[in-house]
Amino acid sequence: MNNKRYYRIATRLSVTVIGFTLIIFAAIMLLEYQHIKKINIHDTIENSHEKISNLAIRISGQLTEAEVALSNIAAIINGNKLPIKTLKHILQSIVQNNDIVYGSGIAFKNIDHSVYPDHLMVYVSQNSDSLNVQEITDRDYDYENAEWFTTPEQMGKGFWSDPYFDHEAGGRLMVTYSYPLNDEKGTFYAVITADVTLKNLAKIVDELKNDDYSFMLSRKGEYLAHPIVGKVLAKTIFESAELNKNEAFNTIGKDMIKGNTGTINFNAKNKLSYAIYTHIPKTGWSICSIISSESLLREVNRSAMIELIGFLVGCILLFSSIYFSIRKSLSPLEKFSESAKEIAIGNFSVELPKIECNNELMYLYNSFDYMQCSLVDYIEELKNTTAREERLNSELNIAHEIQMGMIPKQFPPFSDRKDIDLYAILDPARVVGGDLYDFFISDNKLYFIIGDVAGKGIPASLYMVITRILFRSAAAQSSSPREIVNSMNYSISEVNESNMFVTLFVGLIDLESKELTFCNAGHNPPIIVSNCQNDISFIKVTANLPIGLMPYYNYCEQKVVMESGAKLILYTDGISEAENKNTEQYTNERLIAAISQCKRKTAKETVLCIENSVKQFVDGAPQCDDLTIMAITLGQL
Repeated sequence: MNNKRYYRIATRLSVTVIGFTLIIFAAIMLLEYQHIKKINIHDTIENSHEKISNLAIRISGQLTEAEVALSNIAAIINGNKLPIKTLKHILQSIVQNNDIVYGSGIAFKNIDHSVYPDHLMVYVSQNSDSLNVQEITDRDYDYENAEWFTTPEQMGKGFWSDPYFDHEAGGRLMVTYSYPLNDEKGTFYAVITADVTLKNLAKIVDELKNDDYSFMLSRKGEYLAHPIVGKVLAKTIFESAELNKNEAFNTIGKDMIKGNTGTINFNAKNKLSYAIYTHIPKTGWSICSIISSESLLREVNRSAMIELIGFLVGCILLFSSIYFSIRKSLSPLEKFSESAKEIAIGNFSVELPKIECNNELMYLYNSFDYMQCSLVDYIEELKNTTAREERLNSELNIAHEIQMGMIPKQFPPFSDRKDIDLYAILDPARVVGGDLYDFFISDNKLYFIIGDVAGKGIPASLYMVITRILFRSAAAQSSSPREIVNSMNYSISEVNESNMFVTLFVGLIDLESKELTFCNAGHNPPIIVSNCQNDISFIKVTANLPIGLMPYYNYCEQKVVMESGAKLILYTDGISEAENKNTEQYTNERLIAAISQCKRKTAKETVLCIENSVKQFVDGAPQCDDLTIMAITLGQL
């Protein structure tokens, strides 16, 4: 179990180191990846622009070669009516000497029938390893209305036609460069042509191997070359954009047929792609290369993956070295753990493991050694302290029992009398307290007292006991509350070296006349509840001093006549000044409100109702002062 704990420490430390290393290097690698990614995208796009520009120049150059060849031949033929055999040789040389040219021909109009047959077209084309030479006179082949024938006649210069399918001469998809021929009078009489198949153009476009795919557009947006052969001259880029619901292709097509060069990024099948395009001079055609972001970043991602794998392998090796190094450094902790267990079960003389290195473990060894040396004395002192506390607690419990035994606890106290209902509680804040109450009946008079010693704990409890004894003694000598309080004040003041004092309310009720005679010595004024009018009010008391302060102070007494069924409620300031967790006091207003809820109840129910109201208000806050309540009801309710 201990080994596992030390291994966990080593693991946590190793993981922490590796974790921070991973975070730092991951951040560096991420920043580096983003930087390289940006550079790679820029460089790849630039390279693609350069490739398609070179390809456009190459196509344009080959087309220019065909243009130059035809213009040179036209200069030779113009004004000369060469034999058909010679024309065939000329056309053969054009096809043989120009790789891009599939076929070449001469188509006549308004010819001299003495030299050439009517509606003649001489055409030479490639056929595997040989050349195919044709003389086309079929009038079903209406070349005189073809674009490649009529446009040069009208313009008087060379012209590249739009793509078309030639059923007679070529029998395939092609574009034609046609150049007008004039006789010695300068009259147009024929067109010499050079045909380039779209298949040859597609082969050149396919040389862009590093791109996802490439295509070439005509001046009208038709596909001249495309990986999907079925689209060539069958669809325009605008139709593809509408079919695939991709507005980006519509934008690309419009910019391409304008002859612009540029780059547009777009989303295709939830994948970012780039369209890189340029125009081919003279023809009005354009080439476009489509590259996806995956293709752009393929090499970057491969390099990043290799770096990541290398980094993870390095982290594993670093983790292993750190882990075993920490385990070795922490191995003495196992012996310290065993020594700590022995000390915990009381074997304070157990031998501690020796530490040779002057590091933190040496400080730990010194601390254990110091603890081992001082623990015996501490345990002995703790035993003595515990014993003293136990004796003190025992004595306090005995004092509590003695103190509580001196106040009346049997209720109802006068079970044989129906003219009085009395109930009281005393809840000290500590084991012993300074509150008191007492009562007894003599000569059909109820003598009662409630008081609060200034202070808490044992000193207050001693004064409480003395006060209760003095009350019983003084009440046996006099039936006047004033004289009882004067006697108690003199006795306590004479021996009050600690300057403590007691607030008292001493009362006497004549159970026949219902007259209450009382003397208040600085205590809280009692509350009287009228039976007839259900009024709740504080009794107005004379402000006398608490007892114990001045031995010759002359106290005065007061009298109140109580009606049958009236209720007298006495309490200490532990009730009105009880505090909740927010240090708010219970107050006299809440006390009156609580009494109003139980004014028609018995003395016991009234006392318990007030006590419950105070407990709900303090809501578990620590009790700061003793709580004492007494309720007296005269006659039946």
